[in-house]
Amino acid sequence: MLITKDDRIAGTIGDGHVAQALVPALSAVDFRCTVLEDRGDFCQKELFPQAEAAILINNTRVADFIAIREDDYIVVMTRGRKNDTLIQAQALKTPAHYIGVIGSARKTAGVFSVLRSQRFTDRDLSRITTPIGLDIGSETPAEIAVSITDQRILLLPGMYSRNLSCTCLCG
Repeated sequence: MLITKDDRIAGTIGDGHVAQALVPALSAVDFRCTVLEDRGDFCQKELFPQAEAAILINNTRVADFIAIREDDYIVVMTRGRKNDTLIQAQALKTPAHYIGVIGSARKTAGVFSVLRSQRFTDRDLSRITTPIGLDIGSETPAEIAVSITDQRILLLPGMYSRNLSCTCLCG
């Protein structure tokens, strides 16, 4: 999913239950959302009625489907370590302002180990915020979506203002 404020976009990659809860949560606070997903069955606008678009992508070539700018925010919510690694490696090569990843410490450690073997430095990896969302004891997809939405608002320059956008990159 990419989330934007004015011209700034934040992206989330992944379309599962949390992403399906996150799009309406972000839309409720005036973010515009676009979903990117690599599985045709899940890349359905009907699953994300508040999204501006649902775009079928190839996870190995995200840049072919969307241009990430320096004001953009990326949120990674993929299905598994392999997809997380693919997406995070690509995200780190962009000028994105923010890269956030949902996932456990164990999953993060595994992904970071592979990224280091691909010559990403600790400084590069420090660009990734994980786990994403505020620690409010979230358990359900809706609660996790609220914690992520709250964090997005807090991280926006100048805090919260109207006319925000989000684009969901799902994979």
